[in-house]
Amino acid sequence: MNNTLKKILLFFCGIALIIFGIVVLANWSLMIYFCAIALIIYGGGSLLMWFDHKKSGTASRWSFWIAIASIASGIAIIVGGSLNLVTVGFVMLVFGIWLIVCGVLEIIGAVIYRKAMTTIELGVQAPGSMLSIVFGGIMIGVGLLVALLPIFALVVATILLAIAMIVGGVRMIFGSFSTGSITKKEEIA
Repeated sequence: MNNTLKKILLFFCGIALIIFGIVVLANWSLMIYFCAIALIIYGGGSLLMWFDHKKSGTASRWSFWIAIASIASGIAIIVGGSLNLVTVGFVMLVFGIWLIVCGVLEIIGAVIYRKAMTTIELGVQAPGSMLSIVFGGIMIGVGLLVALLPIFALVVATILLAIAMIVGGVRMIFGSFSTGSITKKEEIA
């Protein structure tokens, strides 16, 4: 796939995520399917970015698994809905598990990145790794809340997922501008 097509796909994935996030905040009755579709779009866009980083040698395997977990969660919700098995508990359990898995992978990836980028002479040279660890911890906490208290967590999860869609969409839009421009070959994790 050429760089121009990747840029266009990432840009439109980002726009779609932002729109889905706004629609979910405005119309909660569509939350389940829009969130499922958004998880698939987020995973697909993340895979596009991962493949671009892999080509330059800067891909993180943890980013790959977060993308796969996102796609699998979205598909599970859509399949469950088509079989009339979607209940608030099921959807919230899937979202809770997704948040926990992504939080754990975020922390593992940040710790590995931090270790790889730390030298005795220079100290820690891993910008953003501590923020990723904190964000991963928050994701795990919210995931546990969502999985254990699904009815109470529905409102909280809806707002968090909508915000995550909007932020993920903005990240993909900015990522679309730099796709194909990474040339430095480094091994991150």
